[in-house]
Amino acid sequence: MRSNRGTVFPASVAAVVVVGVGLIAYARQSSSLNEPPTVEQHWHIAFAFNKCGTELGKIQNSNETQGTDDFLLYQSSGIHTHGDGVIHVHPFSSAGTGKNAKLGTWFKQAGIKISDDKIELPEGLGSMAQDEQCPATDGGSPKPGKLKLLVWNDAASTGDPDVYITGFPDVRFTKDGMAMTLALIPDGADLGPLKPSSAANLAELGAVDQPTSATTTTTVAATATTAATADASTTAAATTTTTKG
Repeated sequence: MRSNRGTVFPASVAAVVVVGVGLIAYARQSSSLNEPPTVEQHWHIAFAFNKCGTELGKIQNSNETQGTDDFLLYQSSGIHTHGDGVIHVHPFSSAGTGKNAKLGTWFKQAGIKISDDKIELPEGLGSMAQDEQCPATDGGSPKPGKLKLLVWNDAASTGDPDVYITGFPDVRFTKDGMAMTLALIPDGADLGPLKPSSAANLAELGAVDQPTSATTTTTVAATATTAATADASTTAAATTTTTKG
C-alpha cells in the first residue's frame, strides 16, 4: 500500500501541474486574442530598410507559394507585405494578435535574418552589418554605421522617431498608421529623411487588400436597381401595347 500511495501522489501532482500549465497557456492565448490588433482589425505600417541614407528595394514576398514555411506563418499570423513598402497586419489567429503582432513575426515570414549586429535580406537585397562603413556625404572620411530601428507612431508625423538599438524583432505594432525604418546610419545622422517613402501614401497603399464588402454591396444594389428599372420599363411597354390594341 505504501508503494502505491507513493506512486499515486507524485502522479497526481504531475497531472495538476500539466493542467495548470495548459490553463495558463490558454489564458495567455485568449488574452492575446483580445489585445489589439485583433482578428477584426486591419492595420498598415509603412516600412523600409535604409543603408547609409539610401532606401533599399522593397521586400516582394507576398506569401503566394502555398506549402512553404513563410506561407504557413502568413496563414496563421496574417502579417505580410505585397512588395509595396507596407506591412499589412490583419491577424487570422492569436499568432498575429496582441503581443505576437511584432516585427519578429514578419521577419520570419519574409525570410529576413536578423540580430543586433547584422541583417541579411532576401531577394538579393543585400545585408547591413554593425560598424560597416558609410560613405561621407560631405567629401570627408567614411563613418561607421550603426544599426537602428526608427519608429514613428504616426506616419504623417514631422517629429523625431523613437530609436531602438537592440531587440528589433520584439518591437510591436501598437497602432494603425505607424512608420518604421531599419537603418544602418552613422551616429548623428539626420533622421527625418529616413522615414519610409511609402509613408507619404500609406492610406492608398493600404487599401489594396481592404475588404471589398462595401463595393460588392454597392454593385449588387446597382444591379438590383437596374433590373427593377428594366422590369418596370417592360411592364410599361406591355401595358401600352395592350392599351393600343
